[in-house]
Amino acid sequence: MFSADLIDENVWLGNIDASENKLALDALSITHILTVLDYEPSFGPDKKRIIKYVKADDMEQFDLLSEFDSCYEFIDNAVKNNFKVLIHCHAGMSRSATIAAMYLMKKYNLTHHEAIRRLSERRRCVSPNDGFLSQLQLFYHMNYRLDKTHSLYREFQLERLRMDYIDYDPTVQAEEKQTTLKKFRDYFPINKEKQSLTEVEYKCKKCRTILFTDKDLVYHRPGSGKFDWFTKMSSYKQKQNELDAAKTDTNVCQQELFTSYLDWLLDVFSANDGDIECLKCKTKVGRYSLVGEKCTCAKWVSPAFHFHRGKIDQHQARNNDLEKLLLQRTPQQNHTITVVEKPLEVDIIQRTEVNEDINTNSAI
Repeated sequence: MFSADLIDENVWLGNIDASENKLALDALSITHILTVLDYEPSFGPDKKRIIKYVKADDMEQFDLLSEFDSCYEFIDNAVKNNFKVLIHCHAGMSRSATIAAMYLMKKYNLTHHEAIRRLSERRRCVSPNDGFLSQLQLFYHMNYRLDKTHSLYREFQLERLRMDYIDYDPTVQAEEKQTTLKKFRDYFPINKEKQSLTEVEYKCKKCRTILFTDKDLVYHRPGSGKFDWFTKMSSYKQKQNELDAAKTDTNVCQQELFTSYLDWLLDVFSANDGDIECLKCKTKVGRYSLVGEKCTCAKWVSPAFHFHRGKIDQHQARNNDLEKLLLQRTPQQNHTITVVEKPLEVDIIQRTEVNEDINTNSAI
C-alpha cells in the first residue's frame, strides 16, 4: 500500500508503508527518502535511492528544531536537481509533517499556520504535536534558520532541560540530574547589551545586593490558566519589545515578582523546589519551583522564580551598580538553601490551552 500525498513540486509526504513500497516509489520516480522515526528501519539493499535518517520521538519536548537545517538542505538539494523526495514517519501525521511544514515555510516565507494549512489541503491527517508546532513558530521567528543566539531558542532549550530535570528521580538518577544542571549553564552567557539597557535594579532589602533587573522580569496576565514557554511562544511577536509592551499593558499582573532563570539561581538547584536566599546575606527573599506555582492572581506560572516584594527594594539602575552585578555573578560562588521536597502534582506535558497574550497584541 502506498499512502503518501504530493505536498509540493517533487515532494511527497507519507507514512512508513509508502517508504517500503518499492514498486510505487519506482513508478513515481522517487529517488530520495527522508525518514523521521525513533528507530532506523531496514529498507534492504536499494541502490536506486538516497536515504537520510533522523532519529526523533513523537513527543512535545523532543528537539526536532535542531534537525531543520539539515533536513531542508537534503530536500532542497534533491528538488533543485529535479529529483523527487518522500518525507515520512510512522503515520505521516506529526514528525514528518513538521519537517514538511518547515520546508514549505522556508521555501515560501510562510508562517507555521500557513504552512500547516497548505499541508492539510494536500494531506488531511496532518497533525504535528503542540511541541513541534511551537518549534515551527520559533523557526519562523529565527528567520527560517537555527539561531542559537536567539533569546527564544535559549528559552526553548531551558524548557526542555527543566522538563528533564524534574523528571529525574534524585535517589536513583542523581548523576543524570547533575548532568542536566550543568547543561543549564551553557545557556547563561553574560549579555552586556541587555545589561546596558537595564533601567531598574531589584536589591535585597537587608544588604542592598543586586539580585536581578527589570530585564529579568516575567510578565503574565491575571486569571486562571497557565503561563509557560508554550503560551509565551504563542503570543510572541517578531521585532516587538515585550518588556516595553508589558509596562504599558494595564492588564499585566502587578501582584507578585516573577523572574526568568537567573544565572546565580543555578547554584541553588538541588531539588525541584526550595527557598531562594540572597546570594550575599542569605536572607530568604523568595521561592522557586521548577514545576510551577500559582500567583495570587490565580495564574499558574511555570517555572516559577518568585521573589517576595517585602524583601526586595526597587531602584533606578546606575552603570557602576551594573558592574557590581556582573562581578557578583560568578560560577565559583557556592550558595546554600533550605529545601522542602514534595511530590509532583502537576503533569508538565499536559497543558491547558490559554488564549491570552502577555502583550496587548493578539497571538499570531
